[in-house]
Amino acid sequence: MELEGGKVDFRSLVFGKSEKTEVGFLKVSLESLRISDGIEFTNFIADIDFSKKELGSFKAQVNGGADIYGKLSKGEFGTIITLDSANAGHVLRSSGILKNIRGGGLNLVLTPNEKKGYYTGRFIINKFRMLHSNPLALLLDSLSLVGLVDKLENEGIQFNQAKGWLNITPEGIQLSDVSLVGLSMGMSITGWYDKKKKAINFDGVVTPVYAINGVFERLAGKLFGEQKGEGLFSFVYTMKGPTSAPIVEVKPLSILTPGGFRKIFRSDIPAPEK
Repeated sequence: MELEGGKVDFRSLVFGKSEKTEVGFLKVSLESLRISDGIEFTNFIADIDFSKKELGSFKAQVNGGADIYGKLSKGEFGTIITLDSANAGHVLRSSGILKNIRGGGLNLVLTPNEKKGYYTGRFIINKFRMLHSNPLALLLDSLSLVGLVDKLENEGIQFNQAKGWLNITPEGIQLSDVSLVGLSMGMSITGWYDKKKKAINFDGVVTPVYAINGVFERLAGKLFGEQKGEGLFSFVYTMKGPTSAPIVEVKPLSILTPGGFRKIFRSDIPAPEK
């Protein structure tokens, strides 16, 4: 069967969910495949084989912008999307999530949950630059890290890798166990992004000069950091409010506390505000 043209809402579409699905081959070419309220895969092309758990491959653009490719596979509550791109920054800009990331190789796996429009995801972004970001600039400025602020304003801060977990809901995105690691600094991030209010409620740890801190972290093990991006001498921070002008607070005494004990300065995972 061939399906050419038209628009499909992926939130109501399941490829190969039921064991009773007849074995067959479907060649798809769509103008639009809607993934969520703000994200659609345009010019979507896929070859799907219902007889296999790995349904097939696809290629598309995100909201008419960044090129992506990947695979579709059967999951308990729908179709699992494994997405790759050679330009993570372009994908994030096209999807309207972040505008200040440049470059980076992206791997993202989205698994649908039982509720319609809810996904659990894990991601890895390798070798990217972060340009001016108002929340991050406020954080670095509050730590008096003038050199890093200058980098952020000009060529950007280079990170070797970012990875973590996310939950996508109709209300926004929850981040958990997210770490960013680079030579200049490391960070961990946990919290919520409210899509409608365009507001954040994050907390985490920032480690200046991560390359040096990382040596101590590797030597001393988990005592000096709960996760990658948290070194021996680090600051606990919170960010809360609109993304354009969040309130940033740093707990200064946390720099004296080894990573394994630093969690006493941190709250539980922030929940979205009602």
